[in-house]
Amino acid sequence: MKYAMQNKTNIAWASDAELYGKTDYQPSDVAPPPNWGARYPNGYQSIDDFPDLTEPAFMVWMRTAGLPEFSKLSRRNDTKAMSAGTYRLDIVDRFPSHAYGGTKSIILTTRTVMGGRNPFLGIAYVVVGGVCIILGAIFTVTHLIKPRKLGDHTYLSWNNAPASKSAAGPSTATTTGRDMRPGDVA
Repeated sequence: MKYAMQNKTNIAWASDAELYGKTDYQPSDVAPPPNWGARYPNGYQSIDDFPDLTEPAFMVWMRTAGLPEFSKLSRRNDTKAMSAGTYRLDIVDRFPSHAYGGTKSIILTTRTVMGGRNPFLGIAYVVVGGVCIILGAIFTVTHLIKPRKLGDHTYLSWNNAPASKSAAGPSTATTTGRDMRPGDVA
């Protein structure tokens, strides 16, 4: 079966477009990367040989991944759903990932505004946001019912006199690092 995934637009972040543009280098100043030898066996011959740095697929590939295991969007088709069937992929592998113990895979998936097929992160954001809204409402109601003057030191437990003497007798705790105040017993 044949299925066209040629849409390369809208795959890069808008912030990536600010990082890349046309180069001012001359072909003689630049050597192609080692794994591009099949594409440029004699090096860059003209400025037209330089890769298009404004291509969204290049921008996506150059974005640093946040985790050791990652996936990067290469193609998409927003117009037609993929029907069930057998498909053949032609792949050209020019970057040896085995040198650093890496692997490559092709993933055909449906992505949504919440991300990929694993909705955990989106659900976690919604749950944490809901908990914050509930706690904010509780604190607001508490403040409206029994407001507290900001900076009121009478709410500090060590400034209040004890309600009753304990069976062990008076406290032997002392404070250090401050001058004696009127009424303090030495």
